Amino acid sequence: MGRITIFTMDNSPNCIRTKRELKDRGIPFLEISLTKHPNKRNDMLSLSDKLTVPQMFINSAYVGGLSQTLKVLKSWERAGSNPHEVYESLVAAASDPTDPRLQPSTDPPIVSLPPPPREMKVISIPSGKEGHPNQKMMSVLEMTELLKTIIPRKDLRYNLTSYRKSFRGSDFVDGLMKHFQIKREEAVDFAGKLQKDHQILHHVCKDHDFKDTRSLYFRLQCDQTPLVLNSYRIWTERVDPDAMSLLRRLKKQLGKILKTHTDADGKVNYKEAANHVDFPAFEEAVCELQAVDFENMEYNLKLAFSINLYNLMIKYAFVKVGIGSSPLGRSAFFNSVGFEVGGHVLTFDDLENGVLRGNHKAPYGTSKPFSSKEDGRLKLAMSTVDHRLHFALNCGAKSSPFVRDFTASCIQEELRIAAQEFCDDDGNVLVQGNTLYLSKIFSWYMEDFGENTTELASVLARYCRGSKSMNLKKLIAAGSVKVKFNNYDWGSDASDFASFSAGSVKADTSRFS
Repeated sequence: MGRITIFTMDNSPNCIRTKRELKDRGIPFLEISLTKHPNKRNDMLSLSDKLTVPQMFINSAYVGGLSQTLKVLKSWERAGSNPHEVYESLVAAASDPTDPRLQPSTDPPIVSLPPPPREMKVISIPSGKEGHPNQKMMSVLEMTELLKTIIPRKDLRYNLTSYRKSFRGSDFVDGLMKHFQIKREEAVDFAGKLQKDHQILHHVCKDHDFKDTRSLYFRLQCDQTPLVLNSYRIWTERVDPDAMSLLRRLKKQLGKILKTHTDADGKVNYKEAANHVDFPAFEEAVCELQAVDFENMEYNLKLAFSINLYNLMIKYAFVKVGIGSSPLGRSAFFNSVGFEVGGHVLTFDDLENGVLRGNHKAPYGTSKPFSSKEDGRLKLAMSTVDHRLHFALNCGAKSSPFVRDFTASCIQEELRIAAQEFCDDDGNVLVQGNTLYLSKIFSWYMEDFGENTTELASVLARYCRGSKSMNLKKLIAAGSVKVKFNNYDWGSDASDFASFSAGSVKADTSRFS
């Protein structure tokens, strides 16, 4: 007996609608949930050459996703028959599909576990006069947000250096006294605990303990290293051993914020997103990445994790520090904006060229990202460079590949499909006459694909499909491959954004910097 088979993911809106459309018409189907049976993801990828869900099959014939499924159902209705009757005559009457990839998994379903519970570090608030009701426990997040409102932060100068968003020790004490209604000695003691026990504030040069004085400048941790994105706090709590699950939660958390500030045309107001009420909670949550075990990840896990991390952090950076809108601004963005992962601070350039590309020079670069033998980040460099990473990394520009979620278990199939999808786009690969028009990405990273344009074309021919593949292979066989690289569109999906400048983001500035 034939059947309809659908590969789905739990909570996917398109999957939910597809199943509802079938159920409303009384049409049965076999659901293979990739959430409960992730081992079936490779089967779906190899059958459909698609990374998204749902993917539907009628017996052994591939149909497609939601839109293709709706077309089939509407065609059955246009035939003037009951869709269920059409199903019975066209589908159920046929033989059961024999391809093992279309069979349900025999393994027990994976139970989605919640993240390990956080034993949140709390701060005991000092009591004020006559048992002031402020006495309670506060989290690091709550305390940080409170201090941002009660302590005036200014640009304070000492000799030739300006320390941004800083405050004098005595002013900090004044603020604590006023808000908590406590004596001066209590405020000084509490400030010392905030520095030593909770690492919420620091001396601007990190070489003095807290003192109640006008001569020493201090700064909140969230302002101490603004070019390190996930430095809102020092992470001292439990760490989720499943780094990929952590990234998925962070992406969902940031996605909800960005969705609130996305218009009907899909444009994002990154300026407004920075002021979203939930953004501080995301800023704290992303600090957990400081302690993941990045160094000891096996190859496929590190590859998938690094790609997903890069794509997430680009969006985070757009919100927090802005977008490079000029050649100099973009260069500064990729070379100076960073994030701490597993105890190592990496810029976008470090992650792409140092880690993923096995410590190769960046395009137009003069030295390797990890140029010193003593650089501990050398241990993070991938042992083998997979050129397909260039079909997966999204730097936020319109000419970048689509953002996809990659998994450790299926990364090889996922990259194969990402390569095919990228090369399907005529804006990235186009054969016209004896000329091959290519994305600028292939010019920048030529060495990852081959030693010359002929070798590059041969690699791309493996990912092209249909007539494009045939035309490219003819061009290569004729020995007359002429390559032209297209202009790169650095435009973004922003409706409004801050223009990034490293100088305006630095914590400390000198008259000569």
